[in-house]
Amino acid sequence: SSVGTTLWYVSLTTSLGESTREVVTVNITASPFVNISALKSTICSNDTTSLFVNSNGFKTIWTLGGSSLNIDTGKIVVAKPLVNTTFTAEVTNEFGCKNNSSILIIVNPLPSVSINALPTNIVCPKDSVSLISNSPSAVSYKWLPNSFLNNSSNNTVICKPINNITYTLIVKDFIGCENTSNISVAVRDFSLPKLGNDTSICLGDSLVLNPGIYT
Repeated sequence: SSVGTTLWYVSLTTSLGESTREVVTVNITASPFVNISALKSTICSNDTTSLFVNSNGFKTIWTLGGSSLNIDTGKIVVAKPLVNTTFTAEVTNEFGCKNNSSILIIVNPLPSVSINALPTNIVCPKDSVSLISNSPSAVSYKWLPNSFLNNSSNNTVICKPINNITYTLIVKDFIGCENTSNISVAVRDFSLPKLGNDTSICLGDSLVLNPGIYT
């Protein structure tokens, strides 16, 4: 039957030919409509997205994917899935009729990234070191801070620091997912040892010279 009011008739005839008829009125109510949309249906790992339920139902329960939601009831929720996840919302109207809808959220992994220093991350004053990033899926690079660098947007940069410094490399892949890695460069003080002031001694005497400890 279609939505609306329907009359059902039941007729009964006895063996003596007597008959009776009952009428039952049945109200058929439509299920609530429901549709789910997402602020972002594709996200990066560790990101969140908002899910919105459009429905004329008055009660909304998330029956699938709820463990990745900030709450499991309501028409607006925040999702933080770790992997590709299907979220399903069930809505109920005032007559108790139910309906549901689902949406798939795709989770992309972050690009891998590491940094190597060549020949080493410990340099002498006025020396330079190459910082080489290893991030196969990266399409853009940003070095912070950009102090003492010949470039701040290449995968390989040359650093000539005058003091100890730590760099952060931010890489982004073609999807737009970002990841970071850090490396510290130390500048060693290799100044000449100080043996003290000039002095005179007698023939046959001894003099102790102490330059200190240098590494």
